[in-house]
Amino acid sequence: MQLRSFSFAMGLLLINGCTSIKDISDESPYRETIGQCYVLQQDMQIWENSAGCWEIGDLILSPHTSHYCATKSKADIPKGTEITIIEVKERWQWGAGACAQLVLAIPGIDIPGRNVSPPVCFSRPSLNWNEELVWFRGDEIQLKKEYVKPCESTPERSSY
Repeated sequence: MQLRSFSFAMGLLLINGCTSIKDISDESPYRETIGQCYVLQQDMQIWENSAGCWEIGDLILSPHTSHYCATKSKADIPKGTEITIIEVKERWQWGAGACAQLVLAIPGIDIPGRNVSPPVCFSRPSLNWNEELVWFRGDEIQLKKEYVKPCESTPERSSY
């Protein structure tokens, strides 16, 4: 009976995969993005992430109101809001590959224990903020201009 339980558990693990998250903020070219400020070019919402969308991160920042990854709206973020990149992570899931995950600071938004991220991964192309469809570790992340543009001036890194 124990062998059957172990086999079942291993099968679930293989189907769902193992997820690992590594902070790559100090690696090039990502260290240059820490502290970068951007202005939203569209109204956005912070969404609760569904369990089947591992590569997006904890909470999703997206202009899209209908997608199975976004299950519950947490906050409305208006066009013109400045956001700042505070971390870059690599999320890896066995069997599915790796995705970059940006962690953002958004003025007036503090959800304790939760990170807000724009999706920058090819596996959810309809939500992807990255100009390039495919991302590999070491690739720069170039955010779509229809979503964000650089702020006029970027705050000093030491303030984060």
